[in-house]
Amino acid sequence: MDIYENGRKIGILHMEEDGLYSKITCKCEPSKSVRRIYLAYPYAAQYLGIPDANGFLEKRIASKKLPKQFCAVAAVKTDAHYLPWRGMIDGIMVEDAMIAPEEIAIALDETMNFPSWKLETKLIHQKEMAVIPLNDDGLPQPIEREAIENETLDFDDPDYDMPSELPAADGEGGEEWEADRPDL
Repeated sequence: MDIYENGRKIGILHMEEDGLYSKITCKCEPSKSVRRIYLAYPYAAQYLGIPDANGFLEKRIASKKLPKQFCAVAAVKTDAHYLPWRGMIDGIMVEDAMIAPEEIAIALDETMNFPSWKLETKLIHQKEMAVIPLNDDGLPQPIEREAIENETLDFDDPDYDMPSELPAADGEGGEEWEADRPDL
């Protein structure tokens, strides 16, 4: 399994069963700063440990304490409130995110995957991020964006009744440079 940091692959995690325990071995890129490894699973994260200066970490964890499905994420800057996270939201993979007990904060470039959601922004670790609230069960509760009027059905538009089969630049759409067909 790959280990990701801010959406970038930085290493590999290997897991094998050892009786009632699972032996987890991580090999990451060496780092001069302290890098922490986490297991991210649906809407939560679990701390695994800190690799040594060469990027190696080995840990044994009781198998019953491991989530069923998870991915490995790493972070240099963390606090107790926001942990690094990576996973699926509404069927879409989110590569760069942080999770807290009450919300998921995703990178602003990932927000284009959720065009119908109204997302507030917040500054987390000197980085502006979009926030998706979590309900009491820990599931995302996005706020739907208010629908705006569909301008393709604007009856007040003077070109609304223009037939779509007219060729472009026939002079009916206004200036010569304007497209006069709704499908262009």
